[in-house]
Amino acid sequence: MHMRYSTNAIYTPGKIFVAILLCAGAAAAFGQVLPSEVSNYRARAAESKYLPQLEALQQEIGTTKFPHPFQLARYVNAKAGRAAMDRDGLEFVSFEHRIILKVSGIYQVAFDAGLRSENQRVAQTLEGAGVPLLRMAAEGVPAGDDYDGIGLEIVYNTHDTNSAYSFEGREVLSAVFSRADALAFVNSNSDAVRQDILNRSDLYVSGKPFGLALGQRDPMDPGSSEDTAKRVRADQTDSAILVRASAALRAAAKEDVGAEATVAATRNVDVASAAVARGATPSLEHAGDQALMHVSLENSLSFDGANTSIYKRAAQSFDLFLAPELRGIIKTVPTDAKFDAFKLSVVNHVSNGARPSETVDYICPKSATQAFLENKITSQDLIDQSTVLVNGVRIGLNLAAVE
Repeated sequence: MHMRYSTNAIYTPGKIFVAILLCAGAAAAFGQVLPSEVSNYRARAAESKYLPQLEALQQEIGTTKFPHPFQLARYVNAKAGRAAMDRDGLEFVSFEHRIILKVSGIYQVAFDAGLRSENQRVAQTLEGAGVPLLRMAAEGVPAGDDYDGIGLEIVYNTHDTNSAYSFEGREVLSAVFSRADALAFVNSNSDAVRQDILNRSDLYVSGKPFGLALGQRDPMDPGSSEDTAKRVRADQTDSAILVRASAALRAAAKEDVGAEATVAATRNVDVASAAVARGATPSLEHAGDQALMHVSLENSLSFDGANTSIYKRAAQSFDLFLAPELRGIIKTVPTDAKFDAFKLSVVNHVSNGARPSETVDYICPKSATQAFLENKITSQDLIDQSTVLVNGVRIGLNLAAVE
């Protein structure tokens, strides 16, 4: 899915910049995702149709009391900057050829790994935050043929002080239910009924398939449920919102120096972590018969809509922001992932414009992208072999002409 998600470090601009943005960008930060920001045409249609219900749902979630504070967030691991301020945690996304209503956010609880196992942490997060969110989403957005289910993406903290060193990190629970199963799950008090629903749903923890066992300390083998083939397929294809960068990259993004040193032996984590710091979150999507490795990033550049056109912003976003990040972005992609092209989505923040933000998608063939990185072709050559869309509308782009 552009269910968008999952590494542990996101960029940290200066405090002064953040303070200015908090004042000047508050309206945009707390708005609802606009249909124009959704690239998949089916998801965009659902976003448009249900926009009033999504706005009401956002307000309901914001005023609901959870066992621990919960905050909607579009980029669940962002710690600072624009991404951390983006509260658009409700949107329709494409996942395994299904349209899913995604609810994502930060659950402000810190589990002691020495006291609660991973299975227990997941179960408590699902019960404390997941169940209320599923209930509100299922009851607040009407059933329809234009979407297939409800997905959760919840980040929470965990720490371990029993090892040789103190470790603190984040875990991400991702789950996708059919709409009927979402309602059945929240309305049932039977662990047996709920377990059966979990067994046929998609559950992941920090990108890996997870077999949640209710009432148990240890999880089940995720391959033991009745839809093993579906879970294996999702694991192998690194599907949309749920599977992001490899475990090595996640370890590199942690602030623990020991973890970084371990991973550095096998990959160049410095460059990759820089891309993660820009918000890079790889996920696999399908468009027709093409597999796209989708990476979404927040642009570090700012634009004045009164003095720039969509063409100039698209050109500068590529030349000044995306191109320098490409090498690091590629390092966030699992090495065994099979796909045809990159879909590189850059979210621009535009002051004095028709809307406060826009999304520029650069759909670049994998081979051409590699050739560009090897200096075999120019940036214009890459653009000429690619598709460029602004808010879902294709444009022609001559980099030199609009710079």
